Amino acid sequence: TISDFSRPPSLTEGNSLVLDSIIEKRKNAVCKISLSSHTGTGFLVCTQTLEDRFRLIRDRFAALGGSALSSHSFSFILTNNHVVDEKTTRATATFKYVSSYDRGATYNLRPDIFLCTNKKLDYTFVACERVRGVDPL
Repeated sequence: TISDFSRPPSLTEGNSLVLDSIIEKRKNAVCKISLSSHTGTGFLVCTQTLEDRFRLIRDRFAALGGSALSSHSFSFILTNNHVVDEKTTRATATFKYVSSYDRGATYNLRPDIFLCTNKKLDYTFVACERVRGVDPL
């Protein structure tokens, strides 16, 4: 059959249980990012050792005279440049945040370990202490 492209699909059409399952599984990857001046959101994109995941970046960084990157495990968060930028030195990410009564688990961001940001495209990819118990997107 030919799909009707004149209107967007409804979440109630088809097998909504599959969609509900995906949303339920991935919602914990969303985090609240807190800085002293403002808050924002981001999401967990991976948890790897820098040795395994970022060998090329590590080698290039060292070749440019940067300090050697640690082989410890870190997590990595994607957010917006207007939330975390190149001037950020201290921030936290809270996962499974529900309300001020159920604050979830908080981890320190580590822009000193890894920070890739672009103001024009409004994105920031930043290292964080290793997040446990949350599956990345």
